[in-house]
Amino acid sequence: MFENLKESVKFDYKDSYDMTDKIEEELIQIEDNSHKYASESFVEILDKAKEHEKPLNVSSVAENIFYHGIHFLKGRGWTEESLVSVVRDHFHMYDEKVEEKEEAKPKPDKKS
Repeated sequence: MFENLKESVKFDYKDSYDMTDKIEEELIQIEDNSHKYASESFVEILDKAKEHEKPLNVSSVAENIFYHGIHFLKGRGWTEESLVSVVRDHFHMYDEKVEEKEEAKPKPDKKS
């Protein structure tokens, strides 16, 4: 019954790769848009906090946004380990890399 199924279906793998590439490009664009939106909104919120009629501490505002983000991501299934790893990696993202100095190697004796 299924003997000729393989011959009757013509599938071009290039179509699959093209579709995958398109989906990947769209996902990358969504991520880029999301990061830009979040960054701009975060700065706007901190600017509003500075100008608020009641005195606000911008560090406390940023800290509370951070805490809400943790609770939100936990609810989305992120584990403690993944949260800690991402925070640690981001915390050190802009650290200056110390270039390793080459240790002075003794020059070989030229004894012949």
